[in-house]
Amino acid sequence: MSHDGTRPHGGRDFPDILLGGITLALAVVALASLKGAPFGPPGRLGEWMLPASAAGLLAVVSLGLILRGLLLSRGRVDRWRPRDLLIVTALVVGGDLAWWQWGRAVMLHLGPSDLAAMMVCALSIAVALARVSRLRAVAMVLVGLLLASVGTDIATGEARFTMGLSQLADGISSTVLALGLLVTADGLLCLASPSAYVESYARWVAGWFDRSLSTSAAIGLRVAGAMAVAAACYAAFALNNAVWDVGVLLVLGAFGVVCKLIGANRLVLVMAFDYGLLIEENIRRALLISRGDPLTFLTRPYSASFVILTCAVLASITLMSIRRTLNPRHP
Repeated sequence: MSHDGTRPHGGRDFPDILLGGITLALAVVALASLKGAPFGPPGRLGEWMLPASAAGLLAVVSLGLILRGLLLSRGRVDRWRPRDLLIVTALVVGGDLAWWQWGRAVMLHLGPSDLAAMMVCALSIAVALARVSRLRAVAMVLVGLLLASVGTDIATGEARFTMGLSQLADGISSTVLALGLLVTADGLLCLASPSAYVESYARWVAGWFDRSLSTSAAIGLRVAGAMAVAAACYAAFALNNAVWDVGVLLVLGAFGVVCKLIGANRLVLVMAFDYGLLIEENIRRALLISRGDPLTFLTRPYSASFVILTCAVLASITLMSIRRTLNPRHP
């Protein structure tokens, strides 16, 4: 793993301040939209408990980002070496293929508490793999969990964060979200500024894209960006033949562009969005089976193992992040 020493070691870190401001505004809006008493009796998971928890944690993390941006400089930024990136990619792809091959048989022996703990553990590992900023990655996970709760709660029929819009009754499509944050964002940035697009990836991987772009390469990238945005818009419209989905796609694309420019990890947001409702549903099932006893996550061997691993991962990345923040020149 390499380090980016091009940034100054003093002054304010505006990416932290910008992302902290955006996510804090989102958390305040979410907290203001809560209805009733989010936290019911112990062991009962109401329809607003997880959104309220995610919004509260997001507000705390957002304030941490703003304070860090105002008071501390990020200094050196960890960057992937191409070799390390290929190794991690191979491990992730290999693990995914192994899970699809043999994991389904294992899932037959897992209960709701095991599945919920496993998905939370996977999110913690995804945060640990973030390089530019793990605190920003935590914020993106919480944003993903909040976005996943938009729509009608399947257990109670309560509308959450729909703002009275019938188009949001079914929530945000995972396909539209992925296309917006990943494809449309890359296409828009590539169309607007090929050099900024290349630089956004150079920030993550050491030694890649260090050369300046030629005129023909810039034109080619702009054409590719325009085609990517057009294809994403067509795919979003074709899902439900609705212009609304195209609008959501473009809004998410604009947010994705901001994420690329400030170094916020979009993949962990997509991952958290995909896991959000599954985590909530399995926590509810686990509490229902255990008659409201939250200790069920610690009494079952699988879920207890995942909980312990999650705590170990979070403790490790917290200590490493504190050490890197207080001693930015330490390799």
